[in-house]
Amino acid sequence: MRLTQYLKETKAEVAHIKWPTQKETLIHTVLVIVISVLVGVFLSGLDLGFGRAVTSLLNSF
Repeated sequence: MRLTQYLKETKAEVAHIKWPTQKETLIHTVLVIVISVLVGVFLSGLDLGFGRAVTSLLNSF
């Protein structure tokens, strides 16, 4: 395949892409940030809980 043909076909394919609107992008960005924060808080809680459990277990010996 020649480079010019490849570039023409690529341009044609890019024209078929349905790009998200600015509102959709903002909603998805906020959703990703909120979920990331919630997962971070959850994992921090697990880490704190397991850390205290291990410390308590080690102190009992």
